[in-house]
Amino acid sequence: MTRALVIVLAATALSVSCSDTGLNGVRKDNLPPRTYLSVESINRPDDNRLNSQVRVRWWGDDPDGYITGYEFSLQNGAWQHTTKTDSLFILPIPVGSDRADVNFRVRAIDNADVRDPNPAVITFPIINSKPALSFRITELPSDTTYQVFSFGWNATDPDGAANLAYTEIAVNDTLNGWISLPQGVDFMTVSIGSGSGTTATGDVRVGKAFVESGLRLQGIRMDADNTFYARSVDQAGAKSPAMAKTWHVKRQTSRVLVISDLSSPDALARLNAARGYLNAAGVTAVDVIFANDGVATGGFKSPMSAAFQRTIDPTMSRALARWDYIYWLSNDLDRNITYALDLTVDFFRNGGKMFINIATKNLPSSDPVFLFLPFERLGAPGVTGALGFLVQANTNVSPADVPSAPPVRIGSANITGIYPLVPTGGYIALYNAVWRVRTLLGSQAFTGNPAVAVKNSDGNMVFLGVDVNTLNPADVPAMIGFLTVNQLGFQN
Repeated sequence: MTRALVIVLAATALSVSCSDTGLNGVRKDNLPPRTYLSVESINRPDDNRLNSQVRVRWWGDDPDGYITGYEFSLQNGAWQHTTKTDSLFILPIPVGSDRADVNFRVRAIDNADVRDPNPAVITFPIINSKPALSFRITELPSDTTYQVFSFGWNATDPDGAANLAYTEIAVNDTLNGWISLPQGVDFMTVSIGSGSGTTATGDVRVGKAFVESGLRLQGIRMDADNTFYARSVDQAGAKSPAMAKTWHVKRQTSRVLVISDLSSPDALARLNAARGYLNAAGVTAVDVIFANDGVATGGFKSPMSAAFQRTIDPTMSRALARWDYIYWLSNDLDRNITYALDLTVDFFRNGGKMFINIATKNLPSSDPVFLFLPFERLGAPGVTGALGFLVQANTNVSPADVPSAPPVRIGSANITGIYPLVPTGGYIALYNAVWRVRTLLGSQAFTGNPAVAVKNSDGNMVFLGVDVNTLNPADVPAMIGFLTVNQLGFQN
């Protein structure tokens, strides 16, 4: 028999055998996956435990398929699904305790949805670290505030930010005065209502958006020093040391605020004179902010006064909005009036009205004060050989578009160093002066806009650009009364 015939007969016999009896053998069931941890055990002395924030790594294999995912569990709790092979965990510590032994289990899942029946297990000996809190210096109240103030802070935790639970705050009373702010809140503003008691309660607003929290801070002492406390609390109930800031809270007593923005030696005398002018006009009650610190020299702006809380929005803007009228008295356009555009947003939005008395001076047309004040520049373009301007002694500062304005006379000396106003559109000229242009050859008549006091087109701001000490003292009270009470409606 040939070799080819033998092969054919063998194949035929195999075909007949298969068709008669089928394939022979035992079917093999799916085998479960296995799970492994990168570390099998942790042995540490009790004083050298891990932080509660740990990174855990694992992997799995399957002898007859492939891994589709994993499930992990902490302290024998519910299984949670993941497709990751590592993750960062904040391990739980019972509230009131500073240490724990936390079991971590993980099991692989194969493509047949079979789970490892023997999960990988490890026990982490952990210790809780106390959180910390620090104030942000630029978000603290000034040494003295009225009835709106803010605090900002940073809360941290060595075990990770996720381990922080909430922040506690209190004023004066650290036994019964703590209230809790949700985790994530790191800035709050307190707004105190009106009242006559020696202590007050303030509404707490959170975040820079001034969101109402429904919380109230009690025990705030009025016209007295107060101490604010803040501390962070973690998930295990551990508290950071309490940070403290002491400052003075003044009660608002009137509808009129005088801002004394003066750096001159006679600052107090000027302030008292301004209060006297208002008193003569029937405005007998005023509050005062002393913004007398800082110096504007060499053409540089004075830094914003420490009397203003550094957080302009929402704090200082809303604080100034508590008054209906502001009398801003300064001796330099390079001082705090530079920041008034931002400081007074809420004041004007609430219908406030402002009188500003600052002697003018030469400023570039790009100066930021022109974005706020009711004139677009000072002086006049195209005056050949001009060294500046002067207002002649013993001349009248005459009423302009408002005939009812009382007349005012310049004192016995020429006024130099000030500049005429070039008002913006829609203004109302209230007073004009007799200006002359100073040159190397002497002086000549000025034919430009003679305004020295104007009212803006909205009717909520009056600016007087001359130092009232250079005017006839007998005329000043009537002039200030006209500009504040008659033109802006100042009242008690």
